[in-house]
Amino acid sequence: MTSITLRVAVDAVPGLLRRAVAAVPKATVVEIRNDGAVIGRRTNFAALAETTELSFHAIGEKTSRVDVEATADIGLFFRRQSGAHVQLMETAKAVIVELQRLAASDISG
Repeated sequence: MTSITLRVAVDAVPGLLRRAVAAVPKATVVEIRNDGAVIGRRTNFAALAETTELSFHAIGEKTSRVDVEATADIGLFFRRQSGAHVQLMETAKAVIVELQRLAASDISG
């Protein structure tokens, strides 16, 4: 699992994440909640599905921690692998970088 710290209130994270996903080609939102999200990579190849699970945590009034865990469903029988066995996929990395950029430039935090 990877964790990042953002200098924004935790309630700003879902909106920033939605904007970050929109800015990254092939990234897609599976679900965004107030306390976390699942994002994925759009693909036409059904035998490999990549998703990234995020959870949002308030550290302080204007600081948040986002825990990030990549998962992959591999093969036709969709054996799920997660945790240390799956590296953060390139699409998820790009979304996290964009999320950090947006949070750093967010003037509402």
